[in-house]
Amino acid sequence: MKCRERNFEPMCETSERGERLIQRDAMLPAALEIGRRVMEVFGYQGISNIVFRLKSTSCEINAIVNGEKLPSTELLLGIHKVTGASIDWLLTGNGVRFVPVLQISDHTYEQLPTALWFGHQDNEREMPLQ
Repeated sequence: MKCRERNFEPMCETSERGERLIQRDAMLPAALEIGRRVMEVFGYQGISNIVFRLKSTSCEINAIVNGEKLPSTELLLGIHKVTGASIDWLLTGNGVRFVPVLQISDHTYEQLPTALWFGHQDNEREMPLQ
C-alpha cells in the first residue's frame, strides 16, 4: 500500500523551499529509535494491534516504526493515553519511561479557579504592600 506524502510549506518567508533544521540523514537514527521505543511501550505487539489501540492506520504506524516519519503530536498524546509512556522518553529516550496519564480537561481556562492557571496570585494580592 502506497502512503501519500504531504508537501509542507516552509516555516517562514525567509526559509528556502525544502530547507530543514536537521537533514534527513542525520534524523534517520533518531527516527528509528523513536519507532523502536513505540514498539517497546506496546510490548512489541503486532502493528495491527497498535493501529487498533491508537485508532490510526497501518501506513502511519509502519512509517514511524521504520523511521520514515515522526509521530504527530496527536499520535504522541494517544500513545501516552493508551500506555502511560512519557512523551519526552518516546522522543528522546531520556527521563522516566512511564508517567501518570495526563488528564485533559473539558473546561476552558475561564472556568477554572484563578489559582490553577496563575499560580497563587490571588494570595499575593491580599498581602499588604510595605
